[in-house]
Amino acid sequence: MAKKKAAPEKPENRKKIRTLPEAAKPFMFKPGQSGNPGGRPKKKPITEAYARLLGNPSKADELAQAMFSEALSGNVQAAKELREGIEGKALQAIRMDGELGITTAEERKQRMVELLRKAAERIEGTDVGSVQ
Repeated sequence: MAKKKAAPEKPENRKKIRTLPEAAKPFMFKPGQSGNPGGRPKKKPITEAYARLLGNPSKADELAQAMFSEALSGNVQAAKELREGIEGKALQAIRMDGELGITTAEERKQRMVELLRKAAERIEGTDVGSVQ
C-alpha cells in the first residue's frame, strides 16, 4: 500500500512561536537566579498575629483562663489542647505481636534479629548468618 503524500502546510495551520516582548526581558530570571531567594517565610501571618496579642501577659492569662474554663465545662477539644500544650502530643502504642504470633519479649527479639540478618544479607549479598 502506498503512503499518502502529506499536503503542503498552509500558513494558517502553522503553530505560532510565542516570543517574549522586549519590555519583559529585563525581568526574566538570569541563569542560576532563584525566583524566591528568601525562601518560604518561617512563620505564618496568623502565628505572628497570635504572638503579638499574646505578647501582652494579661491577654495570655485571659486566653489560658478561657481555655481552662472551657475544658472544665466539658469541652473535650479544649481539654486536649491544654494537655498537649503541657505534656505534648500523646504517643501512639504499637503492637508487635499481630500476625506473627509473637507473644514473648524473647520471641520478638529473635524475630527482629532474624529480619535484620536477612536484610543485611540482601544488602551485602553475603550469608551473614554464618559470621558470628
